[in-house]
Amino acid sequence: MTTVVPSRKQFRVTKVTNVAVNEDVPITTTTKNALITTQLGPCDIYPHRVKVSIVGVGKIGIACAIAILMRRMASEVCLIDHDANKASAEAEDIQHVGVFLGCPLVTGTSEISMVKESAVVIICTNEIEPGEKPNVKHNLKVFKKIIPAVAKFACKSVLLVVTPPNEVMSYVAWKLSGFPSNRVLGVGTVIDCVRFQDYLSRRVNVARSSVSCMVVGAQGDMAVPIWSSIHVGGMKLRDINSRIGERDDPEKWYEIADNVKNVGAQLEGKKGSCCWGVAVSTAEIVDAIVRNTKVVLPASTHILSCAHGTDKDVYMSVPCVIGREGVYCTVRQKLSEHEKSAVQTCADSIRGILRECGILQETNNESITEILPGLRSIYFRDATLESRVSGSLTMAVPKKKLLDTVWNTTTFLLTKQPEDFVESHRVKIVIVGSGYTGVAVGIAILFKRLASEVVFIDADEELAKAEAEDISHAAAFLGDPKILGTKDYSMAREATVCVITVGDKATSEDDGSLLDNNLTIFKDVIPKVCKYAPNSILLIVTAPGTSSASLAFYVLFPFLNIAYAVCNDDVTSRISGHTVVRGNETLRLPAAPCHGAGDIFGQLLQYFIAQKLGISASSVQASVICENGPTSGNERTYPINRYI
Repeated sequence: MTTVVPSRKQFRVTKVTNVAVNEDVPITTTTKNALITTQLGPCDIYPHRVKVSIVGVGKIGIACAIAILMRRMASEVCLIDHDANKASAEAEDIQHVGVFLGCPLVTGTSEISMVKESAVVIICTNEIEPGEKPNVKHNLKVFKKIIPAVAKFACKSVLLVVTPPNEVMSYVAWKLSGFPSNRVLGVGTVIDCVRFQDYLSRRVNVARSSVSCMVVGAQGDMAVPIWSSIHVGGMKLRDINSRIGERDDPEKWYEIADNVKNVGAQLEGKKGSCCWGVAVSTAEIVDAIVRNTKVVLPASTHILSCAHGTDKDVYMSVPCVIGREGVYCTVRQKLSEHEKSAVQTCADSIRGILRECGILQETNNESITEILPGLRSIYFRDATLESRVSGSLTMAVPKKKLLDTVWNTTTFLLTKQPEDFVESHRVKIVIVGSGYTGVAVGIAILFKRLASEVVFIDADEELAKAEAEDISHAAAFLGDPKILGTKDYSMAREATVCVITVGDKATSEDDGSLLDNNLTIFKDVIPKVCKYAPNSILLIVTAPGTSSASLAFYVLFPFLNIAYAVCNDDVTSRISGHTVVRGNETLRLPAAPCHGAGDIFGQLLQYFIAQKLGISASSVQASVICENGPTSGNERTYPINRYI
């Protein structure tokens, strides 16, 4: 039921005219707008920061969606299938429990155009039944319809192919999309690698995370485990057992490799699709892309080189450094003669299938300077190094010297990163102030893996750098984020959120002195942040929270292009959300990128009530409004009893 409130004078601020408009309009009251204040501006059409689309809503497609949502990697997941009813039903089923998944937006449709603005598009079409072989010709027909459309509507996305046979279909997707090869990759042998790791950890009875290993080649029975890559706690197993993995190994470690190749088919015969192992492996790659972690995973990528035993144009699984732009570069492996032969056989098999499809790209130029990714300009300075390295690459290197190229361990280990790759991270958070509060905020953000880059900015640059380096030393346990410390505010560029923690803390001084001091600090800090991060959200943590947020908002006015200013003699005019109250006048302002962090008293009230009742604090809802901090003089903290 709706009611119409009699017309009254209403003040509104519009970005179009930049003047306050006084107009008599009837106001319609509904339950919704009585509960929630109306946001002005196109807030409801702001794009989500991280969108992942999944094409193909079978068992694997849904498992991928669940794995991604459970890890809270994306704020929007779009399920696309030729069966629109199935896609929308699956999406709605997940959406119902979205409160336990970080409240993402989950949609289902048959419209391929919905992939627009996706960071990653996962292709999961044409799942096979247990015991069946992939129908490459049928897959090709489907890809010819899907891939060009995805490339049209999500031209800046990374394509991640899950459809089997993975290496073949990854090559097909690359050719049909017209994307650079780095932005089209397959899930590859990631699942085989973690299976290898699992079996090895069982054999030596240590945690999986303590075992490092690698599997290359192709997914399934063409996978090639690299025995020389295995080490446990820094100790290479081949240094202990030189025959490990060989058929004449008396300990029969080679049985583990056989299990890795065959276990997929065995599990499918018992349970149907091995959707969860593949889904979690896919989610790991998505995480690397979304957070730009540059983790090394054996994904399927395009290679033209002999670096891993091949000498032709092919998509194959090799160790890849994965980040925002897909595959940044690959990591070379030292292979035994047997492993080289196995990898070459794998490559020939993939090429044979591609040749049957009629889309194989042939090449007659097999010079390493043309076909080894990233090494077009790298040559060797002395004959000894050239001979040693060329022996590991199994191909002669042109004897040309370039004085502007420096050969070292890194350039040998990693293929060169293309110059046009963007280094920026997808989620960057800047924390202004590296005191106790600032560092605590940074730690909380990093432990929840909310950001792939955190920058501490402080006038004391040495302190900021020291705190950043201290945290960086343990970054491997925090999702491998990038952590920096500086006094340069230009480092706030492209930040999603800027957290302001600088300012005087509450002492015996009265609030007036505290606010005056913080106003002076904010007048120096806020304009600098706004200059370099004009599109970020400002989150004010400086105490006292509400007043400091008001100060920040006051300082922000010149940068927000709002045709209303708080009077100089009324610095602490009440600013609640996006509403300014002065005297009897109330103004609703356009959505402004400035928010106070609020107070902890709501959480304290929630905790004490839960303790009293003997239940979990998460099951109690309680609210405290108005100013935070200890009360002095007039009471300013009000528990809302009816909300408890």
